[in-house]
Amino acid sequence: MPIADLQRSLAEVGRIRLGEKVTNSEGKVRPSRLDCFRFTSPAEYLIEAVAGLYGGKVEPWDGGQGKQFQVVTDANLIPVYIPPQRIDPNYEQWGNAVCTRRCDGYRDVIHDQPCDCNPNDRKCKPTTRVNLMLTDVKGLGVWRLETHGIYAASELSQLAELIAGVRVPLPGRLLLQARMRKHWDREKGKVVTKDYRVPVIMLDELTMRQVGVGGDALTQALQGAQKAPAIGGSQDRHTVIAEAIAQAVTPDQLKALHNEADALDAEDLKVAIRERWLFLASQQRKEQLAGAPEKTDTPKDDTPDAPEGAVVEDRAPQGEVAEEGAPKVAEAPQGDGPDERRAAWSALLTVANANSLKVSDLDKMLMDRFQVKRTQATVGQMTELARGMNR
Repeated sequence: MPIADLQRSLAEVGRIRLGEKVTNSEGKVRPSRLDCFRFTSPAEYLIEAVAGLYGGKVEPWDGGQGKQFQVVTDANLIPVYIPPQRIDPNYEQWGNAVCTRRCDGYRDVIHDQPCDCNPNDRKCKPTTRVNLMLTDVKGLGVWRLETHGIYAASELSQLAELIAGVRVPLPGRLLLQARMRKHWDREKGKVVTKDYRVPVIMLDELTMRQVGVGGDALTQALQGAQKAPAIGGSQDRHTVIAEAIAQAVTPDQLKALHNEADALDAEDLKVAIRERWLFLASQQRKEQLAGAPEKTDTPKDDTPDAPEGAVVEDRAPQGEVAEEGAPKVAEAPQGDGPDERRAAWSALLTVANANSLKVSDLDKMLMDRFQVKRTQATVGQMTELARGMNR
């Protein structure tokens, strides 16, 4: 008979990290966030396998627990499986590699006493750990993702509640999403902008109805996901990049996406990148003309550079008057071929994002206006819908 209260789990073979430590000019070590995932493991062959899939250079790494290896990849989206587990965020404080406090905001379980943190100035960090399995890396074992963000703690714990009854690994994708939040700083007397990264787990192959019903419905959904083309294929990657372009908020993000579009040789994505870049530049100019408070964490000259390698043609965006010397966007390809349809969809996603609309909203609008599904919409219909939202 097994031990009744023993929590069964696979061995941890590595970690998925969201930052690294760097040394500044004064010789001091400080943490630095990353735009892509970093993997560490005592097993060099696993890190080499990760680098082969997602790019990056394999290097030795001293994590304080013996010889290990690391790779900073080029990927911010990876296919994963989420094994059954509990996801319980806590406030934690560490010192000398020992957890000295762990509480849920009310009780410190380390000292078995009420939590004595100041809610307005906590010394503890919100800490969330999730075990994941890498879909395309051989071997049975889990990679631990640890994050100290309050937004990740909130979202991942909500996900845990939804899948708590599922007893099989769930296919999904892990995304390192760039976000931006503005708030009024009373001490500084102006609006400040905060850029941050949040790990997001997306369960694309399942619906809430299947998770709620469970049993045969969930089994059939998982079997269907296994028969479908592997997550990360060229067609799926194209859609992911198109959605990422619509959500990009910084020049660096657009440059990275341009490199991926180059790798896919996707001209329609390059068109969408140029349109998004011009849209962001236009929004920044409008803020400047409106006398918006100066941002504390962006340079004074905040017109973004064009994505490296992008060819920007001399034509003003539709509905705007071109300023002298201002870069212009190229026209999207004409016709109703696959490339033209993808270009029109990418452009429509960009406009939808500017209007705070989701893909599900676009699906409904296409059905209401043209009685067609997204996969059946023509270039003309998608272009007409985008123009209607810009008016």
